[in-house]
Amino acid sequence: MAIFFRINNNVLSSAGDVKRLGFNSKNPSYIPDDYLNQKEFIIMRTCHGIGDWCIISGLPRLLKKKYLDSTPDIYFSKEEKLFGNKILGSYKNFGYIGVSSTYGSTADTQVLIDKIKEYGNITWFYYGEQPIEETDLNFIKNSIAVKPMNLNIRQQMYLRCQAKVNVGNETGMTLWCAKYSDTYVLGNKFYGPVHGDELKGKPRKNPFKSGNFINKINYLT
Repeated sequence: MAIFFRINNNVLSSAGDVKRLGFNSKNPSYIPDDYLNQKEFIIMRTCHGIGDWCIISGLPRLLKKKYLDSTPDIYFSKEEKLFGNKILGSYKNFGYIGVSSTYGSTADTQVLIDKIKEYGNITWFYYGEQPIEETDLNFIKNSIAVKPMNLNIRQQMYLRCQAKVNVGNETGMTLWCAKYSDTYVLGNKFYGPVHGDELKGKPRKNPFKSGNFINKINYLT
């Protein structure tokens, strides 16, 4: 399902369900004059959360066919770099694990665990809904909990972009790292709680047939 939203007077409203997003090129009058005059188009994802909005810097499908590099960019201010470097201190060779609330419910996590073990005893910054000790990642000896730091998204992203490797289940923030760090994503093979009780736990048909297709992402299947 795709929902077409319009923004008018700073108010977001739905124009209903559609099969295709965007405006009909055969009927230019359907495109608001403001869009045409300003030549600015807002494309918004509401699938997972604010982290996914970064993906629009690559724009799906057509732009990705035209341009070879669809990996999202992020630029940090001097202040953000100073703040992030204070947190990192002397850490240089470290990894970052980011797992959302659906971790463990939409895919077999063993392939992700195996990938983490390939990196030996490096230090891992860990962001998750549960303390790492209460997850199947509790074998990691050297971990630093990120969630208690109360960092905003950009502060978290600075840590991710400095990491040697990023691993996690599929979220916008994990996909955002691909240009700056080796990134391994646990794809969603099963429907999760967000899809409702009817679908929860059921296998997804062709789970990798569609998706974000960010360059340099290594999917763990």
